[in-house]
Amino acid sequence: MLTIAMIGAANNATGILVLGCLGVLVSLIFGIVLSRVAHPTRIDSEYIRMKGSGREFLGTLPEFPLA
Repeated sequence: MLTIAMIGAANNATGILVLGCLGVLVSLIFGIVLSRVAHPTRIDSEYIRMKGSGREFLGTLPEFPLA
């Protein structure tokens, strides 16, 4: 059964190649658009303020000393 499917796929190799390339391209676009990346919102001489991190990560950090 698998051999018959493979023979049928070999006859349409161009279509499979196009679908594979399209799948890779769509995956790359989704990965770039939907990924969350921490980014700086304000930078001064001593501190940097970031956005984009989750509560779990923030819970691992020590308390910030208020000046």
